Amino acid sequence: MLSVIIPVYNAENYIQKCIESLLTQTLPDIEIIVVDDKGPDRSMDVVRQIKETHPRGQAITLLEMGHNSGAAAARNYGLQNAHGEYVAFVDSDDWCEPNMYESLYSKAKDDDCDWCYGHAIKEYPDGRKTTLKQPEMPSGILTPEIRKEMLSRFVACFWTSIYKRDFLVRNQILFPPYRFSEDSFFVWMVVMHAQRFAVVNKTFYHYIVQPNSVSNLYDGTKHQQKIDVFTLLIHRLKEEHLYTPYQMELDYLYIKKGFFIPLSICAINTRSHLSKQLAPIFHSINNLIPDYTRNPYFKKNLPIRFLVTLAKHFPSLFRMAMRLYSKDRKEMF
Repeated sequence: MLSVIIPVYNAENYIQKCIESLLTQTLPDIEIIVVDDKGPDRSMDVVRQIKETHPRGQAITLLEMGHNSGAAAARNYGLQNAHGEYVAFVDSDDWCEPNMYESLYSKAKDDDCDWCYGHAIKEYPDGRKTTLKQPEMPSGILTPEIRKEMLSRFVACFWTSIYKRDFLVRNQILFPPYRFSEDSFFVWMVVMHAQRFAVVNKTFYHYIVQPNSVSNLYDGTKHQQKIDVFTLLIHRLKEEHLYTPYQMELDYLYIKKGFFIPLSICAINTRSHLSKQLAPIFHSINNLIPDYTRNPYFKKNLPIRFLVTLAKHFPSLFRMAMRLYSKDRKEMF
C-alpha cells in the first residue's frame, strides 16, 4: 500500500523513535525504506538492530548510497526502489502518530487522489509547540482557483503527505540536487501537476526542530541554493507550459522564497560589506522577474514590501530587523 522513505545521516540519537513510530502504524501493508547516506555515527547499527528484533522488522528495506550525497539524492534513490502504490517521506529525527498513514491512505483511495495530506506539530528544543496547519481546502479536483490559492498560501511541508508513486514517476517529480529548499521544489511540482487531492484535517506528524540540523545551519551557500532552487522551479514550469496561467502566483512564490528569504539569510549571516553581498540577490530577481514590484500579491504584503525597501536602501537596518525577528526562529533562516 505504502512505501515510507527515510534518508539517514547522523541520526543515532533519534532514529529509533522515528522507525518505531512507523513500525507501529495501523496501516497493515507498509514498506519502510531506510537509505544510508554514509554518516559517521552508529545510526545504521540502530536500524539493523530494530530490523532484526522487531516483530515487523521485515518491513524495513535497507539501501546504501555510495557516499554521502545529501537528503535529496537519498530520497530519490529510495523512490527509485519503492514498490508502494503510494509513497511518503519522513525525516530521521521526526516521528508519526500510529494512525497517520492508514488515515491518509484510506482518504486517498476513497477520493482516487494523486496526493493526500494532513497537518503537523512543530516541536522546539525548549518545549514549545506550534501547529503547522494548511489553509482550509475542499478535497477533490485541483481546480485552477485552488491551485492559485495553494501557490499563494500553502506551507511546503512535504512530510505530512502521501503521493501516488505512479503520479510522481509519470511527471518526473524528483528532489533537485541541493541541500536547502529541495523539499519546496518537490511540493510545488506536486501542486502544479496533481489532478485530484485530499485533505485529512488531523495532526499526525511531529516535526522536531534540531538546532544543528542541515536545514538550520548556514554554510555560505544557503541563500544562493535557495535562489537556484526557485529559479529552477520557474524555468521547469516554463518548459512545461505551466507558468503563464499562474504567473502572478508563481512570481509571488519566488519573491517570498527565492528572493526575500535569501535576502534575510544573507543579511543575518553576513558580517561586512552587506550592500555588496545583497546586490547579486537583487540582480537575480531583476533578471528573472523585472517587474516584481508590480506583483499584486507583493503589493498587498506590506511587511515584506517594507523590509525589501529597507534591504535595498538601508541594508544595515534590514539586518537589525531580521536578526531581531529570527532570534527565536533560527530554523526559518
